[in-house]
Amino acid sequence: MSADSPRRSPGKANAGLIVLPQPVTDPSLIDSVTGFIQEVVPQAYGCSTNDNREVITWVRVLQADINDPAFYPDTGEQDGVPPLLLALGYGSGVQVWLVPVTGEAREVLSWSQSSVRTLCILPTPEIRLPLKQDLYKLKRPLVAMVDNAGPGPQFCAVSFISLRDGDQVKSIKFSHQVWDVVANRRSVVISLAERIAVFDAATLEDNLVVTTCYPNPDINPVALGSRWLAYADRRLVSQWRSQGGCQSEGPHSVTATMFHAAKFLGKGLRDLSETVASSLTGSSPENSSLHHNHPPEPCLKGIVTILDLEMRVSKDTNEDDYQTGANRVVAHFNAHLEPIVALSFDHSGLLLVTADKRGHRFHVFRINPHPCGPTLAHVNHLYVLHRGDTTARIQDITFSSDSRWVSISSMRGTTHVFPITPYGGPVGVRTHTTPQVVNKLSRFHRSAGLTDEGRNSPVLWESPPSTSSAAPLPTTITALAQVRRQTMIPTTPTEDSIVRLAATFGAPRAPALAPHPRTRRAMDSLYVMGCNGILIQYDLEPRPFSGVNKEKVCDDTSIELHVEPRAEWVLQRPPYSSSVHPPLACTNPLLNQPEPPTPTDSQPDEERWLSQVEIVTHDGPHRRLWMGPQFTFVTVNPNNEAGDVLDINKQVVRSSPVNMPLKQPLIIESAGSCSSLELSPNMVELVYKTDNWSGRLREDLAEAMLESPTGRSTGGVENYDDLSLSSYDSASHCSPSPSLTAESGQAFPGDAL
Repeated sequence: MSADSPRRSPGKANAGLIVLPQPVTDPSLIDSVTGFIQEVVPQAYGCSTNDNREVITWVRVLQADINDPAFYPDTGEQDGVPPLLLALGYGSGVQVWLVPVTGEAREVLSWSQSSVRTLCILPTPEIRLPLKQDLYKLKRPLVAMVDNAGPGPQFCAVSFISLRDGDQVKSIKFSHQVWDVVANRRSVVISLAERIAVFDAATLEDNLVVTTCYPNPDINPVALGSRWLAYADRRLVSQWRSQGGCQSEGPHSVTATMFHAAKFLGKGLRDLSETVASSLTGSSPENSSLHHNHPPEPCLKGIVTILDLEMRVSKDTNEDDYQTGANRVVAHFNAHLEPIVALSFDHSGLLLVTADKRGHRFHVFRINPHPCGPTLAHVNHLYVLHRGDTTARIQDITFSSDSRWVSISSMRGTTHVFPITPYGGPVGVRTHTTPQVVNKLSRFHRSAGLTDEGRNSPVLWESPPSTSSAAPLPTTITALAQVRRQTMIPTTPTEDSIVRLAATFGAPRAPALAPHPRTRRAMDSLYVMGCNGILIQYDLEPRPFSGVNKEKVCDDTSIELHVEPRAEWVLQRPPYSSSVHPPLACTNPLLNQPEPPTPTDSQPDEERWLSQVEIVTHDGPHRRLWMGPQFTFVTVNPNNEAGDVLDINKQVVRSSPVNMPLKQPLIIESAGSCSSLELSPNMVELVYKTDNWSGRLREDLAEAMLESPTGRSTGGVENYDDLSLSSYDSASHCSPSPSLTAESGQAFPGDAL
């Protein structure tokens, strides 16, 4: 194999292939026509496709110890970037690829014996209780695989195989087919058509079984966070219902209304034709229902239930509730009006994205649990992500690491990228064009006293804040980018394909093709893996909307997303390639798990983080004096000693009206890092270093009052507007406090003005 070839073999047995990144080439017109002919013309006419390579039936992004962000400290270097772990399912096997930050993709696992429906590499379990032990510590890492090998029904058993020695440590058989297997450090969740089984990650023993899943013949969607499990429920239990949720999906467009009318008309015509046909044949639709044993159980659509898998529930209370998870409910709410087909948690486990069967709109919820039960929990409906008006089946949902971007892929081969914030609200230049996550309120809003309920400054208030307890309406967001390539569409789709497209966010790779920037990017790159075996890296750059003049760009300006295909990896397995099956070689990256950072290594980062928090969150905002109500009036007694220039214990001298000029000079101070009754050190130093400061200050104040718009001269006598006592009291309380409120959201060092 030549040195310029993007694919090469390491030359060792059971070592796997290595694929180098290549520049992305757009398909030409001839390639597009050829692909169309291959899709339309049957294979019997002699059209061979893609060098007789196997067809990829599903693609998946895996999470294991090798790419756990907890094992990679955020140092900004290449060593702190976790690799990508991808799984490709074929008609006769499975293949796992590892793509590090260097860009050299390596084949770390490969089977070529049977059809595999799903594969999951189990993370190392977290041992929390002293009585719990890892029974398979010497066998790890383990992989959970669902295939059609062995006797009995196909895809009805989950095999746990050791990658270290190749032994099958356990096999769990079910009476129905298994749809999916997901795992974290505490639980292994197996999704079947009619139920969900949860097993302990350390012992692989069953913990609970959920039997109230919505009857979906295609897939039983689940979402597993670090502790919570979300699934589609078939009923709405009133004693579990949480506050909030989806109250309305908002108005529909004209196109959606026309599609719905056409669908309703088509259904009416089909019902009419069935009625006419039954009248001619002598059979009635009512008689056909007698062939069923029982009528179908009525089910509600769009209900989501979230369980706490780590909640300690006594087995002595109620065995049924313990097995079904009735005592583990965290939240129970209505998410859609149609059946749910996809769910996904973000990295924090507090944001949940749901997708229904139509695929028009996706909902983003923030889960606020309550220790007293799900009825007191609150589910904030933050966003409605609008994809389009055509029906599409959703197959993949993923979050960025900072929860500011969501990518949603459909069966049509399109990946939609949406901007969001963890606390909701509109998005713009301030929220998405910087590498750091900013607070919900900017420094301007905090210092000026502006909140979501209204303005808490008496100077700018027009009406008291609303006391209504109604939840705010969600913000509707449209996709900023739609990534789609014709080469990702399979030429021979199969009915057993569960996932044909997968996407994930990550740091840029392939430094030879995309050099790492010196400054940190505003967002990570998007990696899309298609069913043609090609992984593509898209560099994303959020920018202010191009239709706005640069001089008029502000924090609230809308943004657009610039998408550039940077590199691609051809990962599809070539014909007659060797397998990388267990037991794996000692040099395999899956066996060399990264070590978690030691406390000594993380101590400097923690100290630096705490110092930044103290500076950013407790330091007063530095603003111009005319940018908000931030004046405080402090009286100074020049006759006192140096230590008694400002006596904070005594009340400030007030009068209504104020007699001007006063015998005691008046100092106007801006609310910077000082409180409303604290003299800044710079002012104290200025007072004592100035000669004859009392007379000069009195002259400056008298001159300023003559130019003030509030003072007016009438016949040599100066009249001034009254400064009432009530206005002074309210103004003294409007000074911004250094501390933050709960509405400020999370504080990060890069908070923009």
